[in-house]
Amino acid sequence: METPLINSYYKTTVPINQLFQKAFDTLAQYDYAEAAAFFEEAFRYDPYRLEAHYILAIHFAAVNDTGRFKEHFFICCNIDPAYSEVQADASPVDEVIRFYYGCARRGSAMITIDF
Repeated sequence: METPLINSYYKTTVPINQLFQKAFDTLAQYDYAEAAAFFEEAFRYDPYRLEAHYILAIHFAAVNDTGRFKEHFFICCNIDPAYSEVQADASPVDEVIRFYYGCARRGSAMITIDF
């Protein structure tokens, strides 16, 4: 009887990190269409990677894809309730871009935005 390959179901931290890094690099260099397969595979092994959901939320805000922005942003809120300080309802996402860059400049992560 042949034993199943454990790696087909489980990856260690290093290969998962490499998958996410490949996804981040591809997203930065091209666009989501090119990076989607890498994110999909990486999320299979680590669906709660906060950094990845946050980067995707910011990316989708930048390209004005409100639905996908909300999806990833609310995942961030569920993983870490501190993200709920930003209230994201059905309004323009350019405020979130200002939030992101404002936080980066101030080194702060607690800003409430009224959409």
